[in-house]
Amino acid sequence: MSVRSVMYFILSFSLPLFFFFVYLILSGAFRDYFLMNWLFNIHRATRIPALLTFKVSFLQNTLLWLLSLFSVIFLLGNREVNGGLKTVGFIGAVLLVVFGFAKNAAKQYCLFPLPPLCVCSGYTIKWAFERMRLREPHKLAIIALFLSVPVSILFMTILPSNQRQLEVIDYVIKNSRETDLIYDGDVKFNLFRRDIHYFWFYASEDTINMYNRITHKIPPEYDICALVKARRPVFISDFGLDMKRCRLSYLYDETRFGGLYRKRDGEVLR
Repeated sequence: MSVRSVMYFILSFSLPLFFFFVYLILSGAFRDYFLMNWLFNIHRATRIPALLTFKVSFLQNTLLWLLSLFSVIFLLGNREVNGGLKTVGFIGAVLLVVFGFAKNAAKQYCLFPLPPLCVCSGYTIKWAFERMRLREPHKLAIIALFLSVPVSILFMTILPSNQRQLEVIDYVIKNSRETDLIYDGDVKFNLFRRDIHYFWFYASEDTINMYNRITHKIPPEYDICALVKARRPVFISDFGLDMKRCRLSYLYDETRFGGLYRKRDGEVLR
């Protein structure tokens, strides 16, 4: 891999980010994007330790991380590897170190070092296969074994657990129109329907106070009680919303799904 290949590698990952930036500017959404994705996380009082996030990812993708770390050491210390590939390994190592210093290390942050680390892993696997002179069926068997662990974890943790959520989503869609508003504080049924405010996924007292402090209440102070009363969404969740304090019981009835409420008008499909 030459230096030119490394530049193509960097350019291929930079182009989508550039077009996304252009979209944010042209759509007028850059302020909200910068506020919610950068300023808000910088000012968060709660911290997510990088070691804890990495531990979860490591347990789910043990073989990948071990191979990636070994590959970086192998490539950087191997004189036979060209400079371009060493550069990719160095970039992956630097991004992993930067991830370790993150104050709020969300699991998505692992995505930054993974692409260059996977390139290094792919080269190491190719190098090992060539030295071992394995046949194609043997190579496929090793790769299948390598992928079986994360796929199994994904299957066990995600597939069986969302049946009730799908029922709630189906119920909300059948009993509302595309133009109707909803409030979903726990990200459970917010699908194909507009929420009353894009801040719904941070609906807690601490985060609301921080939002108001950062924005200096411009736009107007986030008050979920006032928003619900003013905009009257068809469906609301009681997550982060005190129904009694907000005096919403006369406006909404609880559905057969606990914590999901529907506005008192119109026919409900069963």
